[in-house]
Amino acid sequence: MAENLFYGVEATCDYDTGLPNGGTVTSPEIGVVDAAELAFNYLIETEGGSFYDLATVSVSIDSGPFQPVAQNSFTFGVVLADPSGGFQAAAIDLTSLLPGGSSTVRVRFQFETLDQINNQFAGVYVDDVAISTSPAIAFTDPGGDPDADSIDNATELALGTDPFNADTDNDGYCDGATSAGGACLPGDNCPTVANGVGQGDQVNSDAFPAGDACQCGNIDGVGGIDAADLDRAREIVIGRSPAATPTELSFCDVDADQVCGVGDLFRLDRAVQGLPTQIEDACEGYLNPGGP
Repeated sequence: MAENLFYGVEATCDYDTGLPNGGTVTSPEIGVVDAAELAFNYLIETEGGSFYDLATVSVSIDSGPFQPVAQNSFTFGVVLADPSGGFQAAAIDLTSLLPGGSSTVRVRFQFETLDQINNQFAGVYVDDVAISTSPAIAFTDPGGDPDADSIDNATELALGTDPFNADTDNDGYCDGATSAGGACLPGDNCPTVANGVGQGDQVNSDAFPAGDACQCGNIDGVGGIDAADLDRAREIVIGRSPAATPTELSFCDVDADQVCGVGDLFRLDRAVQGLPTQIEDACEGYLNPGGP
């Protein structure tokens, strides 16, 4: 990072606005394979030791809900020193959160005062944020395509597919539009979710290019987006039993704002009616960026 991140009022070098306040910064998706470690340097100075002035680090795996992995007040994984007495290094092993194989990770740094009192402290600084993966994927040509699946290395890492495996999810269908010299069938409509021969065979029941197995909005996992998905989304939004599973929450989030809410109901309703939906690519991958 060229500059560190600071939450607060630059003119006073604190976070005292006279009101409760807070903010977040979220990374783009980062591709990893099998294992990952999040590392960063931080400086924290708040009132500390209370339920207030919470500095939280969370991660989202494969576009799922954000889950805390570090905080300055409660025991969410790594405990961030507060006050830190200057910059300190943090390293968080994310491997246990990963499903195995190729995945994507997003990192969120969040600070919330929760009140307007005792906010005349230095606040939170973050620098040198990095995610490392093992085994490391290294190459000198971002435009190269060693697995011959018609997707270059840089794009594969951004998508969470494997640059050295033409069929990342090993379902018999290549990640890209070519057959990689006959290694697999071309054009996987869910390149990171197995849905090949004997596992759904690329079934796509609606107008969206993504297969049913990874289609945003297909909350019940049956067919494409339909009235049953809209009904289940309404139940989730109003909190009706049964409680939503992580998969349901992820597939309900068709506007990619990390929650299943009223905006998602609007888009799902339009999808059921066959109208333009503005569904974001929360789980459609590169096959349909931006949604129809």
